[in-house]
Amino acid sequence: MRIAVIDTGLGGLDILNKMIKKYPNNEYIYLCDNYNCPYGVKYKEEVNELVIKILDFLESLNINLLVVACNTISTFIDNLRQNYSYPIYTILDYNAKIINERYKYKKISIIATSLTIRSEAYFYKTNDIDIQFVNGSYLTKLIEDGNEEKIENEIKTLIKQCDKDSDAILLGCTHYALYKNVFMKKCCSKLFIEGSKELIYDLPLDKFNNKKDINIILTKDDDDYLLKINKFINSKYNIHKIKL
Repeated sequence: MRIAVIDTGLGGLDILNKMIKKYPNNEYIYLCDNYNCPYGVKYKEEVNELVIKILDFLESLNINLLVVACNTISTFIDNLRQNYSYPIYTILDYNAKIINERYKYKKISIIATSLTIRSEAYFYKTNDIDIQFVNGSYLTKLIEDGNEEKIENEIKTLIKQCDKDSDAILLGCTHYALYKNVFMKKCCSKLFIEGSKELIYDLPLDKFNNKKDINIILTKDDDDYLLKINKFINSKYNIHKIKL
């Protein structure tokens, strides 16, 4: 199968790695819009236009399935999925599913980008739960920049902003999942949740396909960015560049 994973930057590599590990023999396309990243601080209209361009491009590649690894992009999918021939799975839907089904949360803190927060998607998709939002847009930028010391300090700051009476903290941006161990180290008393494992288990993929091929598509030439990708991906890949 030809499977696409999209993210605004590095964050979706965590999900891509998990997919490759569970379903190794598939053709994977990882589209990373590093030219326009980050999306989470942009206007809704601008991001909607970018998302449509990405989905149209993937339609031209005849993909069989799309995984949206970005929470911010996920907030646009419900209004667009009917326009495309391939099924679309979003990380936001599976984060909401965990909140609704797995535990009896009374209150959670969600660390997310400003656009994800403004969309109110988590309010619409979750049931009878008190949600506190914490704006993590700056952390997303720091992860893209790769400054480890600043990343750790910002994670510590964000955890302090989470209400003490929250039952759990949802990592509402896949960039943060790359540093889940740091979150857990900085705050051992909280349960950190993100829905990538549930999403991957739900995918209708075959472990026994014959073809294995991994292609990463960037929207900006950047040798330093390739070094950052190599830090987070565990497989050999081919690199391509497009202009949206």
